[in-house]
Formats: sequence, structure tokens, C-alpha cells
Amino acid sequence: KSLVDHLRADGQVVTCGDADLRGTARLAGAAATFWPERKRWTARFHAGAFPFQLRSRNAARHVAAHGHRVDLVLQLGANYRLRNRGRMPYFVCCDSNICMSIHGAAAGYRDAAPLGRRELAAIVRREFAVYRDADGIFTLSDRLRRSFIEDVGLPAHRVHTVGAGPNFPDGRMPPKDRPRLAPHPPTILFVGRQFERKGGDLLVRAFRLVRQQV
Repeated sequence: KSLVDHLRADGQVVTCGDADLRGTARLAGAAATFWPERKRWTARFHAGAFPFQLRSRNAARHVAAHGHRVDLVLQLGANYRLRNRGRMPYFVCCDSNICMSIHGAAAGYRDAAPLGRRELAAIVRREFAVYRDADGIFTLSDRLRRSFIEDVGLPAHRVHTVGAGPNFPDGRMPPKDRPRLAPHPPTILFVGRQFERKGGDLLVRAFRLVRQQV
């Protein structure tokens, strides 16, 4: 939403289409990926082949409905693939990829942990096809950009770090000329679910080292 709001504020006309699964399609995707263990079922539903196909179908319908008025497509994430865009420029904005998820196993956490080797290999093939088909990739961090270059094998000129940015509308941002508070020890606020996956534990350990010198 923040990305759409800022593009519109910049004067762009943005049409949004939700490719996620609803109603009977969601039930069909859930049934096709069912597994008795809930975490694995969830992972299979979000990254499995059949839900991927259903989302791709939904995305194709959006493009068919608006294609003649669209100058480019910006896809969020890689859980579907556009096949009917023709020569329309196509970009993908990502906050992660399957390779980063697999790398996360070394730190004791990864989204795809419940999945087996064959399932992970299939996800890698599907995601890589999305990335290689895109005209460009926008990433929220330099670390993720390196993954697209080193793990996926994309040319560096096609992968661009754009950062996450603040998730606040313009009117909610603090004024630049607000008065300074009285001197006090620095305070850091960490906002995010899944503390370890977002690196919160690493931040705490890093500041223990900082405190030895500052």
C-alpha cells in the first residue's frame, strides 16, 4: 500500500490487481497441498505448484482486463508468473527469495524448513523462471540484491536496491523541523514480527559490542 500511495503521489496512475486465492480457489489450493502437520501444509500452500498455477491464472486475468491501458507491470513477490503480458515491461519487487530462505537454515530459521528437497528444488525452478523473465528486479536490501546476482545468476544491471522505506503516509511523517528533545541516552525501536528471522537477535548481539566502546 505504501508503494502504491507514493507512486500515485508522484503522479502515476496505478491499477492494483490481487492475485491471491479467495473462495473456492483457496479451498482448492488448500486441498491440493494438504498435509497433516500444519507448518508443512502452510508452506506447501504458499509455495506449492498448484496454488502457484491458480495465482498465475488470476494475474493473467488482471492483465487481460487492463492490458491495453498498462505501460508496465510491477509484481510483488514471486508466487505467480505472468504468461500473457506480451512485450509489456515487467518488473518484480521482492523482500526475499527462496535462496535467502534456504540460507536462513544456517541461522536456525527459514520459511521453507518444513519442505523436502524435491519440493524446494521445484520452488527454485518456479521462482528462477519468474526472475529471469522479468525486465528488472527491485530489492529491499543490498544483501538480497547480492543473492539475485550470486544465487540466481542475474546480471547486476538488472537488479536494483530500492530499500524498504517508511510505511507511513506523507501526512503521518514527523516534521523535519520538530524541536529536539532534552539530551538522553539513544533509544532504538525495532518493529517487526518474527524477531529472529528479521535479525533482531543479531542487532542485540551487535549492540553489546558497541557498548564496549561507546
